[in-house]
Amino acid sequence: MHYTPRYSSQLARFIDLLSFILTYPWLTVASLTVANYLILKPDQRSLKTKMLHYFVYGPLLGCFCLILIPFATLGYSLWIFICVAFESSTYSLVSFNKPEKIERQNCYSVGTMNVMLGQEVLGKFNNCSFVYDRLKKIAAQIVKQEDSVLCNLQNVDQLSKSKSVLSSFPNMDFICLQEVTDRFFALALVSMLRKHYSHFIFDIGVNALNTNMYLANSGLMIASKYPIVKVKFLPFSKKKGWQRAVSYGVVICKLDLGDNNVGIIANLHTMAFQGLDPLINLALTEVKDEMNMFCKSEVASTEQVLFDVICGDFNTDNLSPGDALAAENDLFRVYSDPAMVRPGLDQEWAVGTEMRQLKLNTPEMQDKQIFRNILVDDVRRRHYIVDADVVEQTFDLMVCPPKPDENGEVLYQPFGGMRRIDKILYRTGSAKVEGVGYVSALAGLTDHVPVVTCLSCHN
Repeated sequence: MHYTPRYSSQLARFIDLLSFILTYPWLTVASLTVANYLILKPDQRSLKTKMLHYFVYGPLLGCFCLILIPFATLGYSLWIFICVAFESSTYSLVSFNKPEKIERQNCYSVGTMNVMLGQEVLGKFNNCSFVYDRLKKIAAQIVKQEDSVLCNLQNVDQLSKSKSVLSSFPNMDFICLQEVTDRFFALALVSMLRKHYSHFIFDIGVNALNTNMYLANSGLMIASKYPIVKVKFLPFSKKKGWQRAVSYGVVICKLDLGDNNVGIIANLHTMAFQGLDPLINLALTEVKDEMNMFCKSEVASTEQVLFDVICGDFNTDNLSPGDALAAENDLFRVYSDPAMVRPGLDQEWAVGTEMRQLKLNTPEMQDKQIFRNILVDDVRRRHYIVDADVVEQTFDLMVCPPKPDENGEVLYQPFGGMRRIDKILYRTGSAKVEGVGYVSALAGLTDHVPVVTCLSCHN
């Protein structure tokens, strides 16, 4: 195993570990304390269980939290000290079993998924079930992926939602994850996925007062079957309010595919709930410029780029009137979105990926096959996936139901259940898309629908 931590200094590494040991127990207990009083919807607990949570577990956790405050204060002070006093990388990297010779493939598959793995209070706020249970189940679904490569776009005219929506993950060479918000969950995923993926980058972000106020990292993580040889992280420059506590940005990697062949893969997470401010549009422009600079500076003249892709949670769809500016961004001219016909129109086989959070814990959402059937149905999907009629991105998106017609019925609409914010783009002309899939395997485990794309590279 090869481990590349954020800090090159042994002293900084020691202080970083000490800070984590002092801070993390308080953070976890404080999170559990607050989460204890947040209610999952629908609330299926018995009266006895509720009383235990409110009057036994909550007070006990609260007392423990108070005891840990002095240690957390010292740990956070040490954390600020090393962020200011020591040079730091923007990521950590773990690699296992690097092969002597890397075999090139004719096609490569990429998956992207927002998994909401962080402190329990964050998941509970988004109506997600107990995070430690979800962690194991998410990893289990990923490793159950099929051996076959996704190839459903040979005849695009015949592709339908019944073929593009899958109940299990196909083979994936690379996985881009969002909202893996601390090292514990990242390392847990590394441990659970290491037999299937050999290279991981995580704990990605810039820790500075003007970037994240020394608080949350980007939550971005990449798992790869191929060596990661170059990494660049760009924090987005424009944020507002609580967003300033998160290192929102894009991480770009160069991958060694063997015989002087390389791949470029980027993972991004733009700002949630931007309101009426054009924050996402500005971020996408920064991504486009950074991708161009990365390719020019990090790809040698002797190297052949087999694919160049951008994955992630864009927090913007192609149909909503409030997202029209971002849909017209030049990024979508330099890079192609397979599910996008043009700004304002998606392919018939595409589906939305942002879920209605109040539906996450319903019985039907605990079965990936039932959820797949829901995604395929243009009417039923509206009750579980947010409609692409968003005028302003606010917290109302977390609780809003589908809008009925004048007769009070929820019927088919072109924008119904089509808020497609999780995307995989590829540089126009760089490869051929062989398959695109929306995967229901994480039903009830996160509030996003994963996306998988397969690209053929015959250069």
